[in-house]
Amino acid sequence: MGRDAKTMKTRQSDPMPEISYQRDDGNTFLYRCNITERQVVWSTFLTNTNEWGRWRNSYEAGDATTTFFVTKGVLRIVNDQAGEEPFSKKDF
Repeated sequence: MGRDAKTMKTRQSDPMPEISYQRDDGNTFLYRCNITERQVVWSTFLTNTNEWGRWRNSYEAGDATTTFFVTKGVLRIVNDQAGEEPFSKKDF
């Protein structure tokens, strides 16, 4: 959330999607996503240990819940901490 969708790159889609993006300062971030019926849970690749971090599904510990749905051709991502963001085909 909060990033221009066009800066995101799909590194792989199966068996588990991996998404990366590069910030203006040159730092690159890599995430993997576990997508269920309407929910997305993610983890990030930790470059200092060369391992995947924990899945961000400890909601009682403060992790955000992220869900999605499509209405009239618009993808809506809803994050209980960051709000809702709509995306249309032109955003990608």
